[in-house]
This record gives sequence, structure tokens and C-alpha cells, in this order.
Amino acid sequence: SHFQDSDKKDTKETVDEYNTSIDETKARIDELKSKQQLSNFEKDELEYLEQKLELENQINDVTSQLNSFEEVVNTTFKDGVISEAEKSLLNEKIANIDKEKLDIDIRYNSVVNDENLSENVKQTLLEKYNNYCNKHNELKTKINDVISDSFVNEAEKNEIDLIFKQYSNALAYFSEIMGKAMESISTNSAAVELAKAKAEIQLEI
Repeated sequence: SHFQDSDKKDTKETVDEYNTSIDETKARIDELKSKQQLSNFEKDELEYLEQKLELENQINDVTSQLNSFEEVVNTTFKDGVISEAEKSLLNEKIANIDKEKLDIDIRYNSVVNDENLSENVKQTLLEKYNNYCNKHNELKTKINDVISDSFVNEAEKNEIDLIFKQYSNALAYFSEIMGKAMESISTNSAAVELAKAKAEIQLEI
């Protein structure tokens, strides 16, 4: 696993990692697209990589919004007083991460319900998705709770800082297992296609 529970990743580190991953995926897609003719397996690989790239972009969008949200929180919480204008800005940032999460939810539902997904990967995916959702909701609830009285103390600042780190890690764990789930679907789909092709050859013989 790329991400250990002991890791204290901040959102910037996570963004940098996803940018690297996106570049690698793009390079392989370009390599496949440059070929004049693709085998069936290369076509499957290209389809899988394009879906993987889309997922990585979606994860990157959420992480970038989370990073922006954290910066706003740190700035608005600095003096311990939350103005009405600052509350509006924070609510806007909450709406932004909600919006980005909707894209992730759609992708997740498509993957988790795919008939070619291995059962053991599916169970881990369910667990990591639930953890991610829990952290998403926990962050929103805590922010709203803290700003409701227009004041924030040091203990509350520390608690929210910890939730941001936990959210970032939960998103990274979820993204990693989503990648494995998509790979599982791709591998199992290819195995089904190969079995069908062999069966057809046998029939012809």
C-alpha cells in the first residue's frame, strides 16, 4: 500500500502524488493511441486507462478543493472570530467539496456494482468508501458546529486540522482501492472474453 495509517499526509503532498500518477497514465494512453493497430487486449487496456485517468482527475479535483478549503479555514480561524462574510465563504467551500464528491459517488457506484469486480476487492472498496464518506460528513459537521457561535478556540482548531489530515488519508486509501477495483474489473473482463474466444474456436473445430 502506498498509504500507511501512520502517514501524516497533507493535502499538497497528495495533490503532487496524483499529478505524477496522472502524467504516467497519460503517457501510456498516448503510447497506445500512437499505434496504427491495437490488439483486443490493448484496446481493453486503453479503455481501462482512460477510465483510470478520469478517476485520477476526479480525485485530484476533490483534493484540490480540500486543499483550498483548508487554506480558507486556516485564514478565517486565525483571529478566533468568524464574521458573517467568512461563514459565507466557508459554506461556499463546503458546497464545492460536496459538488466534487458527487462525481466520485457516480464513479464508485458504477465500479462497485460491476459484475466483473472480485468479491474480496469489493468488500475493501465498500469499507474505504464508507470511511471516506464518514470523514467528508465529519468535516462538514465539525466546521458548521464550530462556526455556529462565531468563535473558534485552539482546541477546535486542532481538532479540525486533524480531521483534514484524516480526510486526506481516507481519500487516498479510497482512491488506491478504486484503482485496484477498476484493474480487477479489467482483468476479469479480459479473462471472460478470452474464455469466450477459446470456446468459439473449439466450436469451429
